[in-house]
Formats: sequence, C-alpha cells, structure tokens
Amino acid sequence: MSESKSPSDRIYRLIASHAWMNEKEAKALLVMMYASATKSLGLEGKGLNQFMENSLEKMCSDNRENLQEYLLKIKEKFPNNELLSED
Repeated sequence: MSESKSPSDRIYRLIASHAWMNEKEAKALLVMMYASATKSLGLEGKGLNQFMENSLEKMCSDNRENLQEYLLKIKEKFPNNELLSED
C-alpha cells in the first residue's frame, strides 16, 4: 500500500483510480471519511492516518456504482454541502 502524505495526494490518488470522479466528489468522500473517523470512531494521530489509508485503498478499488451511491447519500443528507454544490 502506498501511503498518501497529504490531503491533496489522497484526492488525486482517488481521482486517478476513478477517472469519472471530479475533484469536488473526491474531496466530499474524503471529508466524510475523515469526519467519521474523528467523530464516530474518535481516532487521531497514527490510528487516524491508518484508517484514512485503509479507507482510501478500499475506495480506490471500489466500483463506480458504490461510490456514486455514497455521493448521492451525502447530497441527500447534506443538501447544502459546499463541497458538492454546483459552481
């Protein structure tokens, strides 16, 4: 597993794995993943980094339909989400 050092690295790694995904969608997925790890799971430091890497690996290998369904759920749950708003 190649570790992504920065949020930008993670965003572009996710986009590279899914050519259909735009930057806003990748950011939204990663922000929600981070929020889940910190709020729901209470992770920080090395545990948070490991969670982010494991989750990113899964998202990079996940199929388009699953990721699009998750993005739709984010849009439905957070309709005013600035990360997914239209320009």
